[in-house]
Amino acid sequence: ELSHYDLVILGDVSPSYLSRASQEALVRFATDRAGGVLFVAGSRHRAPQVFADQPLEPLLPVFLHDASEEADAWREASAALTIERRWSLTPEAKALEVVQIGLTPEESRNLWPTLPGCFWNAPVKRIKPLASVLLQGRDPARPSEAFPLLVSHPAGWGRVGYLATDETWRWRAGVDDLHFYRFWGALLRDLTRNRFYGRDRRFRLETGGRRSYEVGETIPLTAQVFDASGQPVRWDAVEVRCPMGE
Repeated sequence: ELSHYDLVILGDVSPSYLSRASQEALVRFATDRAGGVLFVAGSRHRAPQVFADQPLEPLLPVFLHDASEEADAWREASAALTIERRWSLTPEAKALEVVQIGLTPEESRNLWPTLPGCFWNAPVKRIKPLASVLLQGRDPARPSEAFPLLVSHPAGWGRVGYLATDETWRWRAGVDDLHFYRFWGALLRDLTRNRFYGRDRRFRLETGGRRSYEVGETIPLTAQVFDASGQPVRWDAVEVRCPMGE
């Protein structure tokens, strides 16, 4: 059934809704079939913490808290519900299309801090090595400390994202769906782009979804190399040769 879809969004769901076989199928959907998966955090079932020690846990772009740390981390998150945290772009995300909610990159950079913030976000332990933090939040009481709100990473042939709050609906205040639709449209396109690359490619160079650069501008590249079975290789080094004109 998953073959009919390009993307699966998992909100604040209990693992009881997903059998072990269903979770394993979702993992194969992303890693083997280049599907996109998005985890959206929630407080009722403590998503995505509920997937700790479940087949879906390795798919996440973040590390979850250990059992000994979980209760304290979630208690602290629930205790700060009266504090509004503002959204901001990370340096590596400022030029990426996935976070462009304005008509230009400059307009987007100016818009993000003005959007209604979130009052709650799920706690995570840390970011996985290949993951990119695209959006972050800041507590007004501790402005020097940033925490991840939107994270994504490659997972086999597919891409997986993690949204640390379920409060993007607050962006509708006064502007209806203007920013809300732009954000979700760009995010879903980004998570499904590998679906259309073709599954016979073992080597991939990406610029994070951005399509154009100015002359003389530095272009960040992410290299992905897969073995014949489609799994990421674990070589110490990879040499890339690009003939002139290609």
